[in-house]
Amino acid sequence: MAEAGNAEAPLVKSIFVYPIKSCQGISVSQATLTPNGLRWDRLWMVVNARGRMYTQRVEPKLALIRVELPIEAFTQGWEPDRASFLVIKAEGMSTLKIPMVQPSAVADGVSVWAWSGSALDEGEEAAKWFSQYLGKTSRLVRFDEAVKEIEIMDGCCGNAASQSRPTLSDYVSGHNIKFNDWYPFHMISQGSLDALNARLSEPVSINRFRPNFLVDGCEPFSEDLWNEVKIDEFVFMGGELCYRCKIPTVNQETAVMGSEPNETLMKFRSDRVLVPNKKKHQGRIYMGNMMVCKNYTPETGESKAIKVGDPVHVLKMVSSYGFTFERRIPRLKKKMAEAGNTEAPLMNHYASSDSTLLLVLTISNLISRRIAVGSAMDGCEFERQDVHAESGAEICADTMIKTEGMSTLKIPMVQPCAVADGVSVWGWSGSALDEGEDAVKWFSQFLGKTSRLVRFDEEIEAMDGCCGNAASLSRPTISDYVSGHTIKFNDWYPFLMISQGSLDALNARLTEPVSINRCRPNIFSSFINFLVDGCEPFTEDLWNEIEINDFVFMGGELCVHCKVPTVNQETAEMGTEPNETLMKFRSDRVLVPSKEKHQGRIYMGNMMVCKNYTPETGKSKAIKVGDSVHVLTMVSSYDECVI
Repeated sequence: MAEAGNAEAPLVKSIFVYPIKSCQGISVSQATLTPNGLRWDRLWMVVNARGRMYTQRVEPKLALIRVELPIEAFTQGWEPDRASFLVIKAEGMSTLKIPMVQPSAVADGVSVWAWSGSALDEGEEAAKWFSQYLGKTSRLVRFDEAVKEIEIMDGCCGNAASQSRPTLSDYVSGHNIKFNDWYPFHMISQGSLDALNARLSEPVSINRFRPNFLVDGCEPFSEDLWNEVKIDEFVFMGGELCYRCKIPTVNQETAVMGSEPNETLMKFRSDRVLVPNKKKHQGRIYMGNMMVCKNYTPETGESKAIKVGDPVHVLKMVSSYGFTFERRIPRLKKKMAEAGNTEAPLMNHYASSDSTLLLVLTISNLISRRIAVGSAMDGCEFERQDVHAESGAEICADTMIKTEGMSTLKIPMVQPCAVADGVSVWGWSGSALDEGEDAVKWFSQFLGKTSRLVRFDEEIEAMDGCCGNAASLSRPTISDYVSGHTIKFNDWYPFLMISQGSLDALNARLTEPVSINRCRPNIFSSFINFLVDGCEPFTEDLWNEIEINDFVFMGGELCVHCKVPTVNQETAEMGTEPNETLMKFRSDRVLVPSKEKHQGRIYMGNMMVCKNYTPETGKSKAIKVGDSVHVLTMVSSYDECVI
């Protein structure tokens, strides 16, 4: 980091708060802070009948909704009473008043991008108002800032998850947001806006970009490189440059969508222009710095306010755009070494809930990952009729679910028609198919708590998503590197591969060897979905492209293992191994000692996607035990793997 110079400090020129996500903002003279952003900022949100957010990307009319709060709401220590209202206005509509005291009704299944959780429902009057204005069923919900950790769920690497919304970046882990898209704070300079407008035939207002802080008195785009700034007593850390979706193209006075300023920004503010030597350009455009507050405390938050005119002291800067991109967006580097011509390893097992099943590729994964339940089914046994790709027959058999002390549960494999909304896997939320009351009773009895069995609906409709791209209730893989690929109820990727050599190398270090079922691959190569055999231990880590039958798989990321491998799959008892041993020789600290920030994670296996799947090949081809695994390209070192 470079220390900032002694030039005169820029000043806070304007402060903006956006009480309702995607509706008009309020310019204020001062604002107080909360742990997850400016007070009242993105505290409310309009959602559809399924609880999904509405934004100007889909409903540009939201830009015309005017929002008012009592002026004293932005002063330190102020609390609403029964005479305090959020006032909502729009042309042709009656005025809507929402009490600022917190409602008690709860709306479940509310979602913002991949996040899903509960929120507070602002009632039927608000629902009617927004439904009439937008011409479709809508509700107004409020983020519950007082929500407790309703239920601690087991997370990756043993971390707890809750109803709060974390920022979507490891670089600023530990910080939360409300209904913001990505970060709690967003800063742009007047100089940057002026530089953009100098290139436009029709200048645009700052309201196209919806920042919280507009600062003045610095060079255009210098805020991009600010790593730490101090305003009053609050220290803000730059998280990522803000890449722009299509909202800046929405005229905030008319709600008409055009092509500018994005078309002009693409010419001088794209990743291709800012970081020309970047290995993979995504065609994104950037304007503004998204930030978190490093030193917020409830005491300072209640007693201090950021005011227009406050100086912005730049404490630290990064030295180049290359640093801002590489620091904040880890990606797999593309330099590949061609694989040698050694004998190809062979498929050994498909490791799944039924290891004897001949699995058929679908667009998202193998057929064995279609059914999931919200808790571990330790000790459960699945039986299923073998399904062969060549048969082309409709499946009419039952899935048989068994465990000691329970009657056999039969689930018809034909698709059910009942829908369960608000189903969530990690950050994703959507609808699924409900397998019925027999399954409810069975799993509720087995787990001792209310449970349901749901099936992923692979025929669900698409909805509009970020940056104008179509998103849906389908589940995308959680990585920009393999964008465009989807999963079902997997954690991260559609395929996981481990080699027999890697398992053997691990077991050689353990006093009690473990089975491959601890790691739950698809292919045991001897691949976990796939276990493959006939290769050196952990060489699969470096495989970038492989071919099995006619399917080409691309390595995405090394698989970070949570505590599931410590669960004995025969007794359901949790211990410390093999994770304790893996930490000694398979952690990020060991694999990539030069990495700037180690997270103490352990890795085993390569998570992959299929590059050339088509419905035709998926139906006509199958991967079989004994198939050769042809390594096409490899990365040269762990430094080039996504870890």
